[in-house]
Amino acid sequence: MNSFRVLESDVLVIGGGVTGTRAAVSAFDAGASVILADKGIVGKSGGGPVADSVTAALGGRPPDSLEIFFQDMIKSGQGLNNQRLVRAFVKDLYEGRLLELEKYGIVFARESDGTLSVRQMGGHSNKRDVASFHAASMVNVLVSEVMRRDIKVMSETGIIRLLTDQGRVVGAVGFNRKTGELVVFRAKSTVMTAGGGDRPGGQERRRGTRRRSWR
Repeated sequence: MNSFRVLESDVLVIGGGVTGTRAAVSAFDAGASVILADKGIVGKSGGGPVADSVTAALGGRPPDSLEIFFQDMIKSGQGLNNQRLVRAFVKDLYEGRLLELEKYGIVFARESDGTLSVRQMGGHSNKRDVASFHAASMVNVLVSEVMRRDIKVMSETGIIRLLTDQGRVVGAVGFNRKTGELVVFRAKSTVMTAGGGDRPGGQERRRGTRRRSWR
């Protein structure tokens, strides 16, 4: 029979890539106790190690704008996106939240005049992709920031179920693939950064097929 233990925190962050580590650092700096869980090794699994750029509208350089950025995101999500969250996402990027990463030592490519260098990427009607100088620099820097803080890191612990109480998420159940141990996480807030946000209901359609996703 599998044993299990219970861990409690103010914030549970699921996913240890660029977004997850950034969320964990932000929550801790705001005064919360934080647990960061990842199905692999934090900073070394999923897309994090190869994430060398960030998409940002950067104040709507002509002919770009917040509304155009929003519409591109909705179109890329085939209209299935949570539009309230997309609005918040593009607004933060439009207002320059990307630049907050520089205080941790992440260096983005710039033009000779000092402005951020942007490039065209698929699914976008304007140039919005801002590259860091070398692959994995962002996640490496942010993992270092996590380690500087009293953030509990749970690597190789995949989340298999969210826990709810009266329709509100109150934590999750994880499975440690090395020990076989079940972990019950109790948290006041749960942040999902494990990818798969384009798969409503845990499913997606690709090339005429459907597959299940636990994320």
